Amino acid sequence: MSEPLIVGIRHQSPACARLVKSLIESQRPRYVLIEGPADFNDRVDELFLAHQLPVAIYSYCQYQDGAAPGRGAWTPFAEFSPEWQALQAARRIQAQTYFIDLPCWAQSEEVDDSPDTQEESQALLLRATRMDNSDTLWDHLFEDESQQTALPSALAHYFAQLRGDSPGDALNRLREAFMARWIGWAMQQNNGDVLVVCGGWHAPVLAKMWRECPQEINTPELPSLADAVTGCYLTPYSEKRLDVLAGYLSGMPAPGLAKLVLAVGLTAGGRTTAKNGSHPFAPAQVACFDRGYGCRTSACNGTGTVARSYTTVTH
Repeated sequence: MSEPLIVGIRHQSPACARLVKSLIESQRPRYVLIEGPADFNDRVDELFLAHQLPVAIYSYCQYQDGAAPGRGAWTPFAEFSPEWQALQAARRIQAQTYFIDLPCWAQSEEVDDSPDTQEESQALLLRATRMDNSDTLWDHLFEDESQQTALPSALAHYFAQLRGDSPGDALNRLREAFMARWIGWAMQQNNGDVLVVCGGWHAPVLAKMWRECPQEINTPELPSLADAVTGCYLTPYSEKRLDVLAGYLSGMPAPGLAKLVLAVGLTAGGRTTAKNGSHPFAPAQVACFDRGYGCRTSACNGTGTVARSYTTVTH
């Protein structure tokens, strides 16, 4: 393979989870590179123990003598996380698997005043499609399991339009430079195919940037922090904390519904959830599910707010 297969995904998307599982099983790459904290690579086998999902990697740094505030962040995994499905599929085919993102403590804290082009691009798409929010737009375009065959090309086009010519902010540029080095290293091995799973915002840039990286014999090293202790460990997580309404920016409303959608599909999952009373849908909305409209339609109220099941956080 002269090119890596870079799969841009939306975090916590059941459709993307199905896609990466299918691609890894069919393509059988030698390397599977996943957006996730690279400081956990030496302990990745811990993720394959008998866990009750969701779980999370917690990465942190603590400065000696309190010279600066400590930092920490969670990287959660649920059954419907594309990254989780990528890990499991890669293990089944015995691929070499690595996390390729900077952990939170290695990311810049500098404020970037550049405009948020992702929000601007999203607003343009919403106006063009007459959808009222990005969650509904995503459901309408991608979460219907009957669209799985066209999903890879549809996602690539969507994320290319979303990113456009934007260089991204300082933090994303730093992260993308590190991820590109990992891709360049894997491609340089020249002993098997390379598949990359990353947030869709990064995918168009990484497809070009990896070629510009200097050749590296060894895997890219993490930066070091002077006078700081860094570490990471695996911890239990909760479904509630995956909810965007609880403050998890890469989450979605109703993560329990996402788990059902992964298992039975969008329309059946929405219909089941509506009928058993585990989500407060109105009777008219239940009727929409019965007619096969699923969770994404505007049939109930003219604006597409039947069920805001996901959030389009692509980085």
